[in-house]
Amino acid sequence: MEQRSSLLHKFALWLFSDPDANEFDTFAEVDQASLRQQVEEAKDAWLAARSYFDSLTDPELIDYAIYSLEAAERKYMYLLKKYKSQCSS
Repeated sequence: MEQRSSLLHKFALWLFSDPDANEFDTFAEVDQASLRQQVEEAKDAWLAARSYFDSLTDPELIDYAIYSLEAAERKYMYLLKKYKSQCSS
């Protein structure tokens, strides 16, 4: 019973807390840093896929290279757009 009331107490504190409190700002900064890291990793993957496509010599691998390049580019663009919208809000 003690744990249940403690959980309810924590939930009530969260529910009625000030959204401008520093606790939420810290969470947003960590989330933003994590998203920025994902954007950088996606960009590296996109550049690697581009390099692979440019260096291809076997025509049987062209479809795979195109698919990989397009998928990496779309992932990068999605994460970049998400990061920019998060930074502006």
